[in-house]
Amino acid sequence: MNCPKCSGTLAVKFYERVEIDKCSSCNGVWLDNGEMPKIMEREIEKFDRELIRETMAKSYAGVPSEEVASEVSCPKCSSDMSPINYNYSSGIIIDRCLDHGIWLDHTELEKLQINREKWKKKAEEESHIWSKMLKDAKDDNQSDDLIDEGPSSSATMNRLISFIVDSL
Repeated sequence: MNCPKCSGTLAVKFYERVEIDKCSSCNGVWLDNGEMPKIMEREIEKFDRELIRETMAKSYAGVPSEEVASEVSCPKCSSDMSPINYNYSSGIIIDRCLDHGIWLDHTELEKLQINREKWKKKAEEESHIWSKMLKDAKDDNQSDDLIDEGPSSSATMNRLISFIVDSL
């Protein structure tokens, strides 16, 4: 296969014990459908602190206009791929062919893993807080049913929103 960015040759490589296709010229990566979840479930690779800092600092929602205007063709079917912001707000823009897979520019695969691992760790660290909030919400809803004064879930929602905003 040829690289959709620079027309270089894609060579088979292994990353996180998953067979991927990597461009020998621009170092971009092609992942067939189903390969990214296999990679994301593993945490073998270690990353440079600067790349971690850079990755987490670039979070934003949406897709920049220059990415939308960029035309990247699927190396398997030649159809235009759609640019998407991974996880909606990671700031890591990947190109996706619904039928075949995704194209990642140089270091984007590593950035995807950094993003995923960071949020997974944060979720694990804060799971007790979320569990307590869910329990409180359940308790609020049960007491609302007993009192029959209508739902007071707004107090629970306000606590949840405050927690989310404070943790950003």
